[in-house]
Amino acid sequence: MKTIVNTYLPIFPGFYSTIYESDDQESNEIYSINQDRKDKGLSELDWDQFEFDYKDYQNRIAEKCTDYIESILKNVNRSIVLNRVFKKSDLKFKTFDFVTSIKFECISSPKEYNFANDSIYIEVILTNKNIANIKRFINTHSVEFEKYIKSNFTSYDGFHSWYSNDVNVWLSKINDNSAITDQTQLGVLLEFICRNLGIEDIQIDMYYSCSDVYINCINYDEVTEKEFCNVCNEFVDIKDWRGNCCADCFDTNVQDLSIFVCNECKEQITNEHEVRSLLYNVQAKNILYSDIKCSDCQCNH
Repeated sequence: MKTIVNTYLPIFPGFYSTIYESDDQESNEIYSINQDRKDKGLSELDWDQFEFDYKDYQNRIAEKCTDYIESILKNVNRSIVLNRVFKKSDLKFKTFDFVTSIKFECISSPKEYNFANDSIYIEVILTNKNIANIKRFINTHSVEFEKYIKSNFTSYDGFHSWYSNDVNVWLSKINDNSAITDQTQLGVLLEFICRNLGIEDIQIDMYYSCSDVYINCINYDEVTEKEFCNVCNEFVDIKDWRGNCCADCFDTNVQDLSIFVCNECKEQITNEHEVRSLLYNVQAKNILYSDIKCSDCQCNH
């Protein structure tokens, strides 16, 4: 007989402010692309000009983490549980399994990260043998389990526990299977098992299992081959580039000399010599159109 339960993936700490956050990968990608742009004679891009596929990245991380935890809870080697979990009469078995399979379902993220982080939701398939192994593990480690329940389910100011912190209540539910078929409680049991199997560095090993997952830059072709116009906020082909803005913005704005307005004092620049100088410097990429200042303001500053 098989039991299917949807619960959360144990051990996974979430994405926000953890080792699974993509910030470092984004920074490395932006730096690498900007180095290539410099070699091509293209201008440097800011973070805001890059688009990354966060959903795809998180889903692939979640799938890897799910596979890793499944490998921990399925076919656990006898040496790991030797004299720790089961009776000596059970040691004729080469492996012990707490799950039959674990399948990634989805990622749940809180609206705010003040009190919670992201969770990976999974589908767990259990056989009667899996359930029996879970029960024996919890009952054998009842002392550790009592401490774990007290630590995680005791209410305090700012936290109200919806579950009892009395280990006897939990053991009673485990032994009649109601805790094992409960979504949250099964997640608690699998988390406890993972943390008490005697396997070192589960967290680190799970992270390393995701080492081949990289975040994808959605607009890679644009950020590697095109210029970005800060006037219209669009990427343009090199042939349509006019120094520091695209051809359309150049024709609309820069060629109209009346648009030279100081970005500091907001006064129109009317001195013909100054206007010609600004036009030359804009075309030569010496200054950005958005950084234009009149000579009076430049002197004052």
